[in-house]
Amino acid sequence: MQWQVWTAFGIALGDIVSVAFGGIEDNIAWRLMLGSTAVAPVIVCAMIYFAPESPRWVSLVANCHSPPPHFLSSTSVRVAMSTPMQQCYA
Repeated sequence: MQWQVWTAFGIALGDIVSVAFGGIEDNIAWRLMLGSTAVAPVIVCAMIYFAPESPRWVSLVANCHSPPPHFLSSTSVRVAMSTPMQQCYA
């Protein structure tokens, strides 16, 4: 059911964008409508560089000679840690 809500939301948002670009000259309006769909993916791609490393990635490239990462300070994370990380940071 949730996909239906997001589909309806997307259709409504498309109508709103269509009305927003409706008063612009026809020659450029369709280009702006098509180009406006690229804004959200560009933002998401830029956010990838700010995402923290996952514990799984850290365990794959773990350097046992370095101090444990900051997210290992929580006891709940230590309990759920993978075996390579437990061996490295025990």
